[in-house]
Amino acid sequence: MDMISIARKDMLILFKDRSTMLQLFLLPLVFIVLYVGVGTAAQSGEEGDQRIPVAVVNLDPTGEMSQNFIDNLNGDGGIRAEVYDQAEAQELFEEGEISRMLTIPAGFSEEVLSGKSVAITFENDAPGDQENQAVSLVVTGIAQNMSLQANLLASLENMRQMQATDPEASDSLSAEKSIEQAKMQFERAETEPLIAVVQRNPSTFEKEDELSFAELAVPSITVLFVFLTAQTTAQSVYDEKKIGSFRRLLAAPITKSSLMSGKMLPNFLAVILQVVVIFFAAIFIFPLLGWDQLTLGDDPLALILLVVATALCSTALGALISAIAKTEAQIGGVSTVLLWVMAFIGGTIVPFFLLDNALATIGKLTPQYWAVTGFYDLLVRGQTLADITDSLLALMGFSLLFVAIAIWRFDYE
Repeated sequence: MDMISIARKDMLILFKDRSTMLQLFLLPLVFIVLYVGVGTAAQSGEEGDQRIPVAVVNLDPTGEMSQNFIDNLNGDGGIRAEVYDQAEAQELFEEGEISRMLTIPAGFSEEVLSGKSVAITFENDAPGDQENQAVSLVVTGIAQNMSLQANLLASLENMRQMQATDPEASDSLSAEKSIEQAKMQFERAETEPLIAVVQRNPSTFEKEDELSFAELAVPSITVLFVFLTAQTTAQSVYDEKKIGSFRRLLAAPITKSSLMSGKMLPNFLAVILQVVVIFFAAIFIFPLLGWDQLTLGDDPLALILLVVATALCSTALGALISAIAKTEAQIGGVSTVLLWVMAFIGGTIVPFFLLDNALATIGKLTPQYWAVTGFYDLLVRGQTLADITDSLLALMGFSLLFVAIAIWRFDYE
């Protein structure tokens, strides 16, 4: 009996087990549907005012131009300006309670009306976020318009003063001179706006670009269930030992490495099939529910390599569990604690970019983190093989580590 024969036998047993089939193929889809359904319902429950909220700190509360700026923000139709005290806004921003903050400096109105340059500060937690980009464009547009208005007022005031000092030159300073002055001020408004928008993106924030719930769910829950199948490998080895067939396999003319490879191969193939089923549903079935269609990215080779590396790592982890767990109860206990804890801190349940920084850092010690990161990079961000090299290397490193420990600790008796 060779490795392929052992693997074929285990595959037949695996696919005859209805509970295992449900866990491999149906349960992940149910989890994704529930995840997206609950998330979408929560999001729709929060919907009301669809305008993008912007926290505004107005340090020029009595100024006419600062109030005009806030009115223009609200008048845009897509933005809701919410005025905060400076200390309160800063605290909420640092805690992540608000995502964007606009600060109008003291003396803003006086500086603008006197023709001096002044800067307002726009801080946001994720420069790549579409809402932040939209707000930035609106704020910049309002600043440019107000700069133009202030420059035109300054131009007209300049004309008035020139005419006042030289009344006889009033004819020469009429239409032609007014147009010339206006053109000069237009050029100055474009190159040297009086109101500048300074964007700040604090490095303490590492939130992900805004994703749909489907984009969040499919990669992360796929990785969650891929690694949960590691328990299947461990259970298969234990069942062989329990009924005594494992000892008979040892007596057959087959090496121990071939024996272990034959026991691991079914899990490896089952995981690949599991990923195919989930991705198929995300591409062809989930859109029927009104969700965004999952795309497979721009680099098919990178996706194939990532799926293979993830499946291999899951299989190696299953071999490790079978080596350190001696009883069925231990297999269940070790699998539950190890796999679910690793899943949580690895970002398969709660996205790692929403976790505490310390917890997210610890997550890098799990293979789930690197698998999730790789899938997000390919499926959501549209990156290529060169961008997921670190994920592939990490998964292969974990695989080698798990196999080495499994070989060291495995009891063939």
